[in-house]
Amino acid sequence: MILGIIFFHEIIDLFKILDDVACQLFVSVVATESLYHVVILY
Repeated sequence: MILGIIFFHEIIDLFKILDDVACQLFVSVVATESLYHVVILY
């Protein structure tokens, strides 16, 4: 039971890390897209 709880916490931490990475990727993709559009427009 205790092992299951520890395992659960590890998974939650992993998801938090993945979430941060996903957010950073999303932000950089959006930034790249908008830069791309600005370059095309001008």
